[in-house]
Amino acid sequence: MQYGSVPISEVQYGSTPIGEGWMWSGGGWVQVFQAGARYVDEFNRPNGALGADWLGSPQPTINSNAAQNSTSSGNVPQLTEYAKKLNTDRYGVLATVKTPVGTNRSAETYFYLSGRCTGTGVQNGDIVLLVAAGAALASGIYTRSASGTFTSRVPISGGWTSGQTAELRCDGNVYTAFRAGVQVAQWTDSGMIAPVDAGHRGFGFGTQPFNNGFGFAIDRIEAYDLA
Repeated sequence: MQYGSVPISEVQYGSTPIGEGWMWSGGGWVQVFQAGARYVDEFNRPNGALGADWLGSPQPTINSNAAQNSTSSGNVPQLTEYAKKLNTDRYGVLATVKTPVGTNRSAETYFYLSGRCTGTGVQNGDIVLLVAAGAALASGIYTRSASGTFTSRVPISGGWTSGQTAELRCDGNVYTAFRAGVQVAQWTDSGMIAPVDAGHRGFGFGTQPFNNGFGFAIDRIEAYDLA
C-alpha cells in the first residue's frame, strides 16, 4: 500500500499504532493488507528431535545441525510439517541440502518439500510435494493424497548436489520447482486436486533412507509469503 510514492507499512491513530494495513471505513477499522509471514529453521541445536513446532510421526531428527532421516533402514519417507501457516495462498518453501551423516545415498533416494499442508499434522486433502534427489531417479512435482498415495504430476531431470537450494513455490494452483534458483518444473493444478484456501497454507519437508544409508539432509528451511 502506498501514499503517492511512499510505502505505508503501519497505520497509527495519533501516536497509537493500530496494526499493519488498517484504515478507517464505515465507522470502524478495516484491514486492507497484511504483512507476509516468514519462518526459518536452521536446525542449529543438539542432536535429537526436531521440536514441538514440527508435527507428524515418524519424522526426521537433528544430526550435526541438520535434519536427516532418523533411521537408515527401510525405504519410506519421513514427512513432517510446521505447526504454523503462511498468510496467503502465494508462498514459497526453500531448503538447502547437505551430505548426510553416515552412508551417503543421496543419489539413490529422495528428499521432499511440501506445500498445501494444514499446519496441524493432519492431512485432510492432497498436498503438493517437490520430490528430489542427487540424481534424476523419479524426481518431480507430486501430489500425495490423505491416504498416502503419491501421484507424479511433472518430472524433473537431473539431480541436486550438496549445498544447493531446492524451492517449491505455491502460487494459487500453480506450482513451480527450482534447483539452485533455476526453474526446473511447473505444474498447473487445473482440477484443483490440492485445496487452495486459508486452511491449506502450511509447509513441511521430508527425508528418506535407502540400502542402509541416508538421502540428503536438510541444512536449512525457510517458508515465506510471496510478494
